[in-house]
Amino acid sequence: MLIIFRPYGNHTNQIYQFIQSDIFAKIHNLQFDCYFVYNFFSFFPNLREKYKSFKTLFVFPVLSFIFKILNRFHLINAFDVSDLKICQKIADCHINDKNLIFDKWDFKGNEVLFNNKDLFKEYRDYYKELFFIDISAIKDKYIDRKFKNIAVHIRRGDYADFRGGKFLFDNEFYCQKTKELLSLWNIEKAHIIIFTNDPNIDKNFFYQYFENVCFSNEEWFIDQQLMSNCDFIIGPPSTFTMWASYIGNTPVYHIWQPNKRLLKKDFFVYTSFHPDIE
Repeated sequence: MLIIFRPYGNHTNQIYQFIQSDIFAKIHNLQFDCYFVYNFFSFFPNLREKYKSFKTLFVFPVLSFIFKILNRFHLINAFDVSDLKICQKIADCHINDKNLIFDKWDFKGNEVLFNNKDLFKEYRDYYKELFFIDISAIKDKYIDRKFKNIAVHIRRGDYADFRGGKFLFDNEFYCQKTKELLSLWNIEKAHIIIFTNDPNIDKNFFYQYFENVCFSNEEWFIDQQLMSNCDFIIGPPSTFTMWASYIGNTPVYHIWQPNKRLLKKDFFVYTSFHPDIE
């Protein structure tokens, strides 16, 4: 049996934590129990239909609490899969273990856990359907197929402190980088969709900069579906845009170095592992 008992990071990190563990369980024929899966039932109907039960709604929350207490006092052995040495240990010994308890997650561990196979890509259609959101009622409000649709992810809020504010960029910077993207890919007719967690963003700044721009004010899980329907995504490094890229097969450029010129080779469709994931 494989168990993950506590969510790690934000919503998207938790989704990746779930599917990393689920894939590991699939390839090694293990029963998989995710104690926090019920947290996502209100967002993803297909996930709810597959996993909703008395166990997931009532037993798992209690077990999750118990496991957190046991883990805090080191009464259970939870494998930290953000540690590559531990990932190797798991890969070497899982057959002899009756129970495996995963804690945290990390993309780099996939190369060990998945036997150097890009299994995120192999199972993409399955997880795309499992975490599907029907956005047909609002899609035309944001996505305009007469143009190339460019998703610009402006991360403020929590990114003021993340990595010491390294990825907190102003509006002018985002406009310049978006223009650079359009030039790089020879896009003459572009529709810019701004996705941001900044409630006070100066929208007029962008209206003056671009001829065709709109702002999404949807929930996070809907924003990811909208992003996945765009032609390109640009923004600071985050699992949020990685997931949109994953489910939509959409190229994304992560701004790791503000002064670096955009290159086509640095646009990724994210699956298991890429060189710019830290």
